[in-house]
Amino acid sequence: MATPRKIRQINYGATAEKSPKCSNCQSMEELKDFFKSEMAVLSVQFKLVLEEQAQQKIQIAQLLRERSEAEGLSSLFPVTDNDELICLDHQIELGNRNCFVKIMTELLGSSGPKANLKYIITDELAMQYNVDGILGKASLKSLSFLYKALLGKTTM
Repeated sequence: MATPRKIRQINYGATAEKSPKCSNCQSMEELKDFFKSEMAVLSVQFKLVLEEQAQQKIQIAQLLRERSEAEGLSSLFPVTDNDELICLDHQIELGNRNCFVKIMTELLGSSGPKANLKYIITDELAMQYNVDGILGKASLKSLSFLYKALLGKTTM
């Protein structure tokens, strides 16, 4: 039988540091660094997209809520008597003024209150009111929230 030979010990870590890397290894390291930096950029962009999407979701929900409120409020028009008109003024005071202004603006159209007031209050009720309440008629300004909403002012 042959005598065993002594196994030579090789320290791979030490030789790897001393010897230069092959060109394939260097290009792989460069690719690895490049992809890491690109992934970091993509991660930031993805977070921004998610934040924008969350904001859009909130805005869409708000628009849908306003639309559903507006649809419910549009059934209040045209107003036919004084009690309904006073009640409408209180609803504008307590409710979402912007919704009332938006609905009234849509009902009045581009012609304004003079031509299309009949869509807000009936002609018979309109004959009982004028702006300042002179000549024995009731004052529309006394219904301040309704009056301002008719003029399209949202800040009351």
